Amino acid sequence: MASNLETTKKGYELFKQGDISTLVKDIVDDTCTWISPGPQDKLPWAGNFKGRQEIADFFARVAQNLDITEFAPGEMIEQGDTVVVIGTSSARAKRTGKTIKDNWVHIFKYNQGRMVFFQEYTDTAAAVLGMS
Repeated sequence: MASNLETTKKGYELFKQGDISTLVKDIVDDTCTWISPGPQDKLPWAGNFKGRQEIADFFARVAQNLDITEFAPGEMIEQGDTVVVIGTSSARAKRTGKTIKDNWVHIFKYNQGRMVFFQEYTDTAAAVLGMS
């Protein structure tokens, strides 16, 4: 079985390749809770998502609203069942054409190689400005 860090890296690679169906099928547990911050009336991808279908819907909302131009996971820290990743990203809001640049932190928790929890910390104010 791959380490939690290796699984996290695989998930990021699948995301960069646009292979969300494999990411959700191979990595995400159906009991997974996914938390993306922000006001839902301004950021359509914000909210709490539970299970594979809702998490796939999260990725669909991101794709409907953003063209991601840079996605760069940086430092990755693994301790027990938890992986923390610090990174940066840049995207163009499809509705406004504005660029959204972000520094972020992702927290993953795993159980027997399957992701059971994800929470991200992002600059929601920058995202709201980009979407407005």
